[in-house]
Amino acid sequence: MHREAASALTRCLAGVPASGTPCCRRWREQLIVVVRLLLDADWRLQHGELVDVDETSRGRFAGWDDLTPAIRRFIAEERDSSAARAAN
Repeated sequence: MHREAASALTRCLAGVPASGTPCCRRWREQLIVVVRLLLDADWRLQHGELVDVDETSRGRFAGWDDLTPAIRRFIAEERDSSAARAAN
């Protein structure tokens, strides 16, 4: 990400308007997920966990091949939750 875009994203996430940045609203709606990895002494992945911004565990995975499906499940859950909130 370019420095200007990263700076605008940081301002948007903090709730500070970024004048002249048409993507600011879209950025505020992006999903944030933290990927925690447990690596062994040789830096090999043992397992990992997806965590949301509230530090709530949102999924675990056992290896690199499980990471993408775990992220897809997380996104699907968020999408479904968002759609349910919008319907109410």
